[in-house]
Amino acid sequence: MQRPLFLRIVDSLSNYDTYFTQRRNSAGKRGLSPIQKCTAAIRMLAYGVAADACDEYVKIGETTAVECVSKFCEGIVAIFENDYLRRPNEEDLQRLLKVGEERGFPGMIGSTLNDINVLERPPVFDDIEADEAPHVNFTVNGHQYDLAYYLADGIYP
Repeated sequence: MQRPLFLRIVDSLSNYDTYFTQRRNSAGKRGLSPIQKCTAAIRMLAYGVAADACDEYVKIGETTAVECVSKFCEGIVAIFENDYLRRPNEEDLQRLLKVGEERGFPGMIGSTLNDINVLERPPVFDDIEADEAPHVNFTVNGHQYDLAYYLADGIYP
């Protein structure tokens, strides 16, 4: 993750929830910084790091690391849900199609599906199955298509 994005997340969470501000305890000792808390949460979510492993890298205890993940997820959803945690609209899809085409994958939305569990998580494909997916137009080898496709490995039915 690039530093400006990380710092934007830290700043947003600090403004959203006082849990992500650095405070002093009753003895006057400074507690964990918002950067430590966010780093612990992101490491656990991104790499599957165990909560007790955060103690070595981030200097944070297991119980606090678990609490950080919970507060982090709650805050991310509350802050960014309307902008980023939604289905793509037609404008989003056209932008994604353009990016895919520039990268040599015309008509593809997003990246490959690397986890079979993704297919079992509603509502990833519900809109396509119900024929309610936003229509997009692109051409591959002279053939016109009006729906995006998902690129997957052969293990997917």
